[in-house]
Amino acid sequence: MNVSNPRMLVLSSILGVAVVALATPVAQLRPTTQSVHVAAQGTWRLYGHDNASSTIIEIDTATGAATTVGATGIASGSSGMATARDTVPGPGGARYPAGTHFGLLTDNGRFADYVVAVDTTNGSVKDVVRTSRGIGGRGVAFGPDGRTFFVMESDGRLSTIDTVTGDVVSVGTTRTAGGSRVAADNLEWDPDRGQFVILAGGSPRMLYHIDPASAAASPIGRLDGVDACTIARAPGPVAGPGGITLPAGTWFTVSRSGGGRLVTFEFNAAAGAARIGHDIGRLSNRSSMTSVCGTAFAEPRRLPTPEPPTPVPPPTRCVCGDVLRRVPQIEIDRILADPASTYGWRWPLNPNLAPGPHNPPRTCLSLNNPNIDYHPSFNRPVWRVGCLRR
Repeated sequence: MNVSNPRMLVLSSILGVAVVALATPVAQLRPTTQSVHVAAQGTWRLYGHDNASSTIIEIDTATGAATTVGATGIASGSSGMATARDTVPGPGGARYPAGTHFGLLTDNGRFADYVVAVDTTNGSVKDVVRTSRGIGGRGVAFGPDGRTFFVMESDGRLSTIDTVTGDVVSVGTTRTAGGSRVAADNLEWDPDRGQFVILAGGSPRMLYHIDPASAAASPIGRLDGVDACTIARAPGPVAGPGGITLPAGTWFTVSRSGGGRLVTFEFNAAAGAARIGHDIGRLSNRSSMTSVCGTAFAEPRRLPTPEPPTPVPPPTRCVCGDVLRRVPQIEIDRILADPASTYGWRWPLNPNLAPGPHNPPRTCLSLNNPNIDYHPSFNRPVWRVGCLRR
């Protein structure tokens, strides 16, 4: 669900994917300074999640035909999909490289929601983090920085999911200037505008821009004749019908009306109007394809191995003379191997004030009372700022 240029909205009537060619001049759009993952021309593929079979599918943007990539291994029901444009942090200091394909799945066996990394060569997924609460909604996208994971919830809330801790934090409720709440089960980033795009439910279907900082909703236009639950924007040129090339910035949707067809739409936000561009084709004769509601462009790649955390050198420590002279070496070694197990490690000199140059951390090991002998119960080593005596 990511990523540029005048836009075409491609719709298909079974998965709900939309591609829109905006007539708004690029010069009128707000520039973006975000980092963007760049793939080799022709390597972008459109993937989706078939909710009925819990499988990853690939949709041919030239014909609309969908083929099964493989099963996720999770009885998940609905899923959202998004591709990172920058390195994404994970638990334990792990880092997922730009281009990693992510999903938001409900694991019905574990009764919880998970952010997962997806292998687009075989459909398998791997847990990244469990969300701090259940999430009603599957519209997901990476926001302005390309690494913060946003979700559009079914009650109209725009939220973020911390990919390190799983914490879900609400940005706000998506409302128009008139106070009307809008909700959608899709979400896509528009780098030219610097906002998200959603295709809201109801009749008629309406496109909105969503501010990532406030969740404020601005109407773009109505999409008549479309019944879709997902949108996706091509990060680069992709194959189109009849041997043409659709440009970067083409927007796709899979519409459930008409048997599930992939189509393109052109829309003009200033005029508040949209129209079908290319009716590309039907995804499949299988009725289950109407339940594909999570789509995103990505490159075919195996499940990435998270980059290991950057090694952090241990903090500087000192051992005071009273400890060296009076404490058994085995006890000193034990403390140095696990400094946090001993009272005071890296506490500020004054625990009631913020740490800083005038309130340094305690990193020197000294006896609680350096004037008397060591005792394992009554006079143990503690961490201090400097040594009282060497």
